[in-house]
Amino acid sequence: MPPNGLVSDLYIPSALYSQVQNFTGTSQADLLNQYNTVLNNYSNVQVNIFVQRKNALEQQAYQVSDAIDPKYMIQLCGRTF
Repeated sequence: MPPNGLVSDLYIPSALYSQVQNFTGTSQADLLNQYNTVLNNYSNVQVNIFVQRKNALEQQAYQVSDAIDPKYMIQLCGRTF
């Protein structure tokens, strides 16, 4: 798990910037195409990581919410997925 939570290492602007900071191109359209390609790839990777952590995120959320009133008849109650 990342040091400050399960998603604290996702969507870090500096991580994307490091991938695009040295781009050069023959036109603004060329730079935009390069940027969009990297952005799409970066976003797909981030989404895939998030999806892999979904169950752990749900369990972590339930551990917090199950302890808070009001209590409901239908709660996860700390069960694992």
